[in-house]
Amino acid sequence: LLALVPLLIMGGGSYYRMSISLEQNKNESLRQLNDQVKNNLEMFLTDLARVSLSPLYDSKVLSALERQQQSDYYAGSISDYQDISIFLSSLIFNRPDVRGIHIVNDHGYIFSHLDRTEIKVSINIEDMKWYTEAKEADGAWVLVPAHQPGYYINTPDGTYFGVARLLKNPKTNQSLGVIIIDVDVNFFENYYLELKMLKSSFLMNVVRRFMDKPLLRGRDWSKQ
Repeated sequence: LLALVPLLIMGGGSYYRMSISLEQNKNESLRQLNDQVKNNLEMFLTDLARVSLSPLYDSKVLSALERQQQSDYYAGSISDYQDISIFLSSLIFNRPDVRGIHIVNDHGYIFSHLDRTEIKVSINIEDMKWYTEAKEADGAWVLVPAHQPGYYINTPDGTYFGVARLLKNPKTNQSLGVIIIDVDVNFFENYYLELKMLKSSFLMNVVRRFMDKPLLRGRDWSKQ
């Protein structure tokens, strides 16, 4: 019996060290997944930020936006709206992650790739914090946390996050409105679940906290 005591002590010590090692490995794995999720989200948002610059490289879109910005109300031609709508449609092509890409001018008029049966004609920009933040960022992109924009007719209660940016004419520096790119929160969460990257409520909360964090000023890619 006495001979078993040292063996029990040695076994207990080994078990204790193994338990600590397993716990450390688990914590390290969670930390690595946490970092991977955050890095992927940051890369995703950086890509959206680059997309938000695209209208500045299309002269037809710039001209159409300038004409609408100069009026106190929308009185533009159908061709202007169609030119902008077609261009925005090209940006969203093969992007199931993006719910919508819209440009809202200073009068609250919405230019979109969506049909008028799917999105409102205009909004009250004073109620949209992301619009104010984008204007203050003066050309840099801002992160729009999870919110319910209210301009989608079929899904007025939908929750989205994404990026917004004030568009300015590269030659005149004139404000042309704010572009906003909406990503469906549910789609993004399901995407990570399907990749089996989020296997715990802890990691899911990492994604949710990232999408819910306050508006941040992003890098101004237009000045690169």
